[in-house]
Amino acid sequence: MLQSFRHKLIAFFANRRGNTILSFGLIALVLVGATGGAVDMLRYNETQSLLQGANDAAVLKATQKIETSEDAARAAARIAFEANLIDRPDLKAATHTFRIDKNDNTTILHYTSEVTQTPYFLQLFGLTQQTIGVTSSAQTESDPFEMLFVLDTTGSMASNSKMSHLKKSVSSVLTSLISTYGNGNEDVKVGMVAFNTQVRLPPSTDYDFVDYTQCYLRTSVNYYACRTVWKAYDALCDQVGSTICATATSKAFYRVYSSGGITYYAASLMGYAKSGSKYTLYTYNLTTTVNASSLVMSEVSGGLTTSSSSSTAYSPSGYTAFASSYFSSLTNSSWGGCLTDRNQLFDVSVTGYAKDVVDSQYIAATCTTSALARVLDLTNDFSSANTYLDTLSPGGNTNITAGVQFGLEMLSPAAPYTKATAFTDPDVKKYMIIVTDGANTQNRWSTSTSTINARSALACTAAKAQGVTLFVVRVEEGDSSLLQACASQSSYYYDLSQASDLTKTMQDIFATINKLRLVQ
Repeated sequence: MLQSFRHKLIAFFANRRGNTILSFGLIALVLVGATGGAVDMLRYNETQSLLQGANDAAVLKATQKIETSEDAARAAARIAFEANLIDRPDLKAATHTFRIDKNDNTTILHYTSEVTQTPYFLQLFGLTQQTIGVTSSAQTESDPFEMLFVLDTTGSMASNSKMSHLKKSVSSVLTSLISTYGNGNEDVKVGMVAFNTQVRLPPSTDYDFVDYTQCYLRTSVNYYACRTVWKAYDALCDQVGSTICATATSKAFYRVYSSGGITYYAASLMGYAKSGSKYTLYTYNLTTTVNASSLVMSEVSGGLTTSSSSSTAYSPSGYTAFASSYFSSLTNSSWGGCLTDRNQLFDVSVTGYAKDVVDSQYIAATCTTSALARVLDLTNDFSSANTYLDTLSPGGNTNITAGVQFGLEMLSPAAPYTKATAFTDPDVKKYMIIVTDGANTQNRWSTSTSTINARSALACTAAKAQGVTLFVVRVEEGDSSLLQACASQSSYYYDLSQASDLTKTMQDIFATINKLRLVQ
């Protein structure tokens, strides 16, 4: 039997027709597998591409909502994912997960989806399922930044609930800062400057950067001559004491003269003390000049002389009397902390206070209204900043220049406020958000809107020159041409016809600041 089977097997392989059928069958099987596999791989790649597109759309949509809340971001991502697969209900059933990673000032959002697909042909070769998974990630690119609100709190803000809408809108941004970065994040700072025709600091008699003399009010006296008298008065008091120097307020004189093309400012004061029938006279003379370009006030000559006399009569030749009432400065508890415009050119400049540059000081003034809130220095305590909003109250006229200039100062590390980083720091972004509802009506020198507008335009230009990004919001009223030009670009200018739009506008601005980029 075995012998017979062997002979039949040899005969089968020797038959050419049998070999041909077997070979064709094997080749056909390979061809079907290759063609079917290619079809299945095309389906695999198509499915993977569709999932990747839906994932990318989902994660980007989530980044637009993350400042609102994680739940809002999650919901927005799911809607976007499913909308991109509306023609593929089989893929809408894919499992998809959403994850948020926070690291310092960066929030990264991850969206992962996975679907199982049955191949048409490769299952003949034992591959019964294909698992297709993709991941997309996007981050909120939140470089360290400083954000300064410059807020119009003039009397007109009392109408149409503008003040309440202003507070609500800024509060919404502070809430978003907390939810996005966490209260106290060291990479984010926020500050506020409320303004009318003035800005206001906590009252103090010890600010080196403040000019308390009120020389700006003495229009009948040259400003630098007035400052020279005060400089001489301070020097006299330092050397002879307050009792004697007090007598000099009625014996003060000044003059202005030129020599060799240079203008000089001279002061002469005499204080006295009586002893028996005689008086001891203390005379202090001081001469200064101011450099035309640097505005540095330099002392040319000065000093104290002492003499005896039976009289206190004093009237130096060529000098004009300096009224004793001009010595009533604001260096006492009566000063409410209000500042008016700095001397020009410093009124539109970021240039900080320098000891010898007399024009660089900030000018103390009597507050035009008690309603003006004090400025809020840069802070990462967003909760406290939210509480600060309660201090805002409407009152006074409008001087946008004062608000922008002091806002620029607060974004500068130079005195008087020093918490900001340098303008040249490439890693820190600086933003100023200006909100106003009216045209300029009054500054230190004028009530001409066009004249004041010119100063405001220069202040905005100075801020942009330092790399500060300006967002400007006009609420119902105001000079649209000035305000639009003030913004860093046209899309950063918001013209609102009603104050109720402020909250949405502030959220739009925050979303822009919280710029996004796809990372993979």
